Amino acid sequence: HQFERALFVGSRGGVLSDVRGERALELMRLDRLQAAAWPAVLKGDLRAIDTVVRIISTRAKIRRDADAAERGARQATPVAEVSGIADLTERIAARRGAATG
Repeated sequence: HQFERALFVGSRGGVLSDVRGERALELMRLDRLQAAAWPAVLKGDLRAIDTVVRIISTRAKIRRDADAAERGARQATPVAEVSGIADLTERIAARRGAATG
């Protein structure tokens, strides 16, 4: 999650779009794998059933992580804002020091 958040802060969406594209590609691959295993599942093949359960679990994890990353990206503070806050904090501290010193 921190990696995706860093990409958002650093690129303002360019690299984050690449991450989304990669995630979509992985989900598509999982869909194809599940479709390939599905006929065996319908025949009761236990290995195929286990495979599909793992595919579904993996897909759910990818989506859960994506949702968390999206929430984190929306909540991420832009770098410029963080720099501005640090600068403001330094100026306030300097004024307090001048007022008491």
